Amino acid sequence: MSKKEYLKVGEAKIVNGEVCIKPDYFDDGLTHGTIFKDEEAYDNDWDAVCYVPEYGFEKENIDNEGFFQEFDGYTHNDLLELCMGNREWCDYLFHDQCKWAYPSTYIENEDDDDTAYFYRFIKPDAKVWWNDPAGETSGEYTVWGAPFEFDEHDELVESGTFGLDVVVMIGTDNSEAEVTPSELTPIY
Repeated sequence: MSKKEYLKVGEAKIVNGEVCIKPDYFDDGLTHGTIFKDEEAYDNDWDAVCYVPEYGFEKENIDNEGFFQEFDGYTHNDLLELCMGNREWCDYLFHDQCKWAYPSTYIENEDDDDTAYFYRFIKPDAKVWWNDPAGETSGEYTVWGAPFEFDEHDELVESGTFGLDVVVMIGTDNSEAEVTPSELTPIY
């Protein structure tokens, strides 16, 4: 079995119990910048810093080896929270988008139709996990109805029908709820 090769741009080290980051230049042919990105940390330690965007470094807090003590870094868990718990969207954000800018910039630049792809699991009769914002009735539910639909290729049938704030009907034998797509995750 071959060992997985991970992309790593820059270095991380612990100094006096604190994580310090040394960014490096990254160029994938489409975008470039001086960043920190660690795929192994993303995959294996969800609480470790795995990404620092180009403008995430405090220029006055650098040591003589090029390590920064202060930076705006993101862990896997931070990115997952930005993606509202949607693991597929989070993986896409980290692997395909986080190349120089802040993760929120990439998310803000996506339109609803692009984001819909990561919610194609919301179909009538599908089992989903509801993350109840009140924390009272989270659990497994069945999708009863949604104002959007996906075709057999998981493409949105009608543009403009999806949004993270539209109402999706879910329920069990004992209860029903009107929720937003952002409260739902697939059952993995």
